[in-house]
Order: sequence, then C-alpha cells, then structure tokens
Amino acid sequence: MLINCDNCGIEFNKKPSRIKASKFHYCSSKCNTDTIGERLKTGKIVNCAECGAPVYRNKSDLKSSKSGDYYCTKKCAEIGINKKRRGSNHPNWKGGATTYRTIALEKYGYKCNRCKYNIIKDILQVHHIDHNRQNNNISNLEVLCPNCHAIEHWSQE
Repeated sequence: MLINCDNCGIEFNKKPSRIKASKFHYCSSKCNTDTIGERLKTGKIVNCAECGAPVYRNKSDLKSSKSGDYYCTKKCAEIGINKKRRGSNHPNWKGGATTYRTIALEKYGYKCNRCKYNIIKDILQVHHIDHNRQNNNISNLEVLCPNCHAIEHWSQE
C-alpha cells in the first residue's frame, strides 16, 4: 500500500499490517531518527535570561525553576544570578553588612574564640554554634581559626 512519509512526504510502499501497527510512518531509518528527537520533546524553547539566546528546557526544568529564569550556559547563569544577588537582594544582607561573617568579625574581633589565633585575619572562619547555617543570629555565631573549626565539626561524629 502506498503512503506518505511523515517526515519528508515521499510516497513509499508499506504493508497494510504495518500501517495499523504504527502511529508514525517513515520511508527510511534516516527519516525516523531525524524526527524521533522532535517527537520526544515535551518542553518549550525559552530565552536565556542573561544573553537572550533561545534555549530548550523540558517540562521538569520549567516546573522546578523558582525564579522563572533560564540560562543557556553556566557562564550566563553565574553572571545573571550574581547581578540579582547584590546588596539588599543578597540572602545574607543585614542592613548594610552583606554577610554574617562581616557582622561576627566586627562584633567578636579578628581572632579565634578558642585558641586566640590572629596572625592571618583572612583565614578566620565563622562557625554556626547550632550547626544551622540559616540561623545567622549574632548569638549563634563564633569566630574560629580553620583548625578549631575543623575540630568542632569532626569531633561531633
């Protein structure tokens, strides 16, 4: 029986029993593989939030985005996300001081609370006493050197 290819439109012979067994009809395996990817796509094309380039996202990606922004590459994502997280838009913004680290160091000083290390101030770390990184209350923060901080976390096991 003569039918038309669903991809290229060329007329070709196909057994009647094969016509009923298949939803799609292709004249060759090349026509089949050319269209299989398009048939399986259930998402849509959206524009990159940073550069505007078109990018395909499947349904689960579209549902899981909290911001509704999509990026074509990791570089565009990094640029776009960092633009949004400046100043008061940053999740750790505390009325002028961008991070809980800055607040803790200003309040408790640039030295380890346990061993009093203060030689290289840039390596000091801020520890969350209750181990909850979301609790940035100043009473939950402690300035530690890397050694004391490691001991604190490894000794909890």
